[in-house]
Amino acid sequence: MFIACEELRNMAKSCRCSLHESDDFDSIIEEYSRLYYPHTGTPTDKVHFEFKLKEAKAIYDALAGEVTATISRCLKDIRDALTDKRSETKIIYPLDVMVTVILLARLCGNITPVEVVNFYRTRNLELQYLIPGMPRPRYRLSESTVNCVMRMFSPEEINKLLESYFSTVKTALCEMIKAGEQRERPELVDKETISFDGQEVVSSYRKGESSRRKKGAVGVSVYNSTHKIAMAVKSVWEKNNEVPAFLSLLPNLDIRGTIVMSDALNSLSEVSAAILRHGADYLLCIKDNGGNKELRGHLEAIFNREYAKKEKSEAITRYLCEKGHVRIDETLLETLPASLIDERIENPHQGINTIVKYTKTRTYLINGKINKTTTSSRYYVCSLVFSGQNTDRILYSLLDYWAIEQHHSRLDDPHVFNQDATRSCNDNYLGNTLGINKIALNILTWIRHKKAVESGKKTPPTYKSIQSMLNTCPLTSVFEYLATYYFEANSQQSTTAN
Repeated sequence: MFIACEELRNMAKSCRCSLHESDDFDSIIEEYSRLYYPHTGTPTDKVHFEFKLKEAKAIYDALAGEVTATISRCLKDIRDALTDKRSETKIIYPLDVMVTVILLARLCGNITPVEVVNFYRTRNLELQYLIPGMPRPRYRLSESTVNCVMRMFSPEEINKLLESYFSTVKTALCEMIKAGEQRERPELVDKETISFDGQEVVSSYRKGESSRRKKGAVGVSVYNSTHKIAMAVKSVWEKNNEVPAFLSLLPNLDIRGTIVMSDALNSLSEVSAAILRHGADYLLCIKDNGGNKELRGHLEAIFNREYAKKEKSEAITRYLCEKGHVRIDETLLETLPASLIDERIENPHQGINTIVKYTKTRTYLINGKINKTTTSSRYYVCSLVFSGQNTDRILYSLLDYWAIEQHHSRLDDPHVFNQDATRSCNDNYLGNTLGINKIALNILTWIRHKKAVESGKKTPPTYKSIQSMLNTCPLTSVFEYLATYYFEANSQQSTTAN
């Protein structure tokens, strides 16, 4: 239903091989029945169980070649990305199979090891006919096995998988606007916004440290804030290490022609220089930290001086008002040429062409009446040439940037991934949790866009509702979504490379 890729169809012709021979699958059903038949259950439980067996056999017999081809291709890519150091003769739970199961479980809202085990047992027959190399039903998965698998490979490998196969699907902006995931924007605002930021895993801790304030993982994410896609992630121990992590991820990412943003903590000279080297422009928040204190004070003085003599001002301004039920957000953007910066001022950033003042006024309403108004201003430096069109680009990059904060909130949401509750001190476990969560959230975001466009509703479905839908539908349907996303990502990657 979802798959329309010529490459996939060609693969299907040569790969219609059933994942098991029919007789072999019958023996799997027999083994599953011996283990899980509800001997002490009610007659209704027994009828449901028999129906489940017949349904599994019918779906297996009707399984489309495209699905089996996709599974084989996806598993091959996972196998190539991950290193299994165990002896082949002693492997019961293959690494690529288990990572696929854990990813499917997360898509369906099963996050903890206990939930993954329950998902594995409940959906075992479907997993048997969908995934080649699945252990026989008699090998019952345990929580310790799930934890062991998550510690078995390095976070660099799962990040490579994210970068290579699950981070390049870009939903058309017109569809995102229809889905309520993006604002209307001028046609000439054509640059995507790339953000990077760190996110603590609150319940993580460091082995040998008595203080729980020292976290075991801070996930540094590189995120496409325009298209709502996680591009890469790296786990570090402290917030102070976010910049080195970003710089290490940058060589493997294509950020050419984009605008890259960060928070004030990471607005350092090495960041702005690296962004320019990689063919992008920077838009960095300037506060009193990171060697920017003198520059920040000077920027405030420039805007105060220029607006005290408005008739001579070279400023370009943009105003935007967004109204909701309980508040009104008014945004005023003012830009000036960087030539106004005094050469005697300490300025750690090379290539500044535009300076920016971003003022946001938020009015809170109760019963339609104003209750409270707050105003805040921030200052930025930007490498884009000072012009009206670039002022529009800067405005929408600033509006796009906050999508990375929403991304973090969804990862931490107890009803979605509950990432903050990950209690571990193992570097591999924490880093791999971050990577698999990013892959799963990218896929869920894409499904959410599709569902919102199909429904025509202004409010997109929640992430939890998407997970619940996937958890109750056959796994073949989940694989069809996965297949479409997977091949869209790789076809877009090939187009970009060419």
